[in-house]
Amino acid sequence: MTKAVEGELIPANPVRSTRLRLGSIREVRRELQKVYEDAKAGRMSTQDAGRLTYILQALAGMIRDSDLEERIKKLSNNMSKNLETRIERLESLANDPLTSFFHELTVRFAASQNMPAPDKQHDVDNALKQLAGYLPN
Repeated sequence: MTKAVEGELIPANPVRSTRLRLGSIREVRRELQKVYEDAKAGRMSTQDAGRLTYILQALAGMIRDSDLEERIKKLSNNMSKNLETRIERLESLANDPLTSFFHELTVRFAASQNMPAPDKQHDVDNALKQLAGYLPN
């Protein structure tokens, strides 16, 4: 039903002019529910309801994809930080004072036996094994 006002036709049930908030899946679901209720009550044609439903479903898919993308990015950043922390820890273990001490002793024994200086080991166990190999009998 329409009303004539000074030669213009305006709908009897004006379309909502308030801006919809459709930034989350929950808000899109609420709007879908309103579309369904309007169509069921006859306030909206089923053709219009179908079109709006299609648009709202596409919007919900984009929101879901965006949320997943954000989660993946956070996980990736956390994994990178964990990897950096592990690398720093391994580097600090390589600079362990005990490993350095065993290496210095091994270098001294090698020099005293006119042998080439060994490579520095990265952990205490290997440094100790290396030192044992250079000890005189």
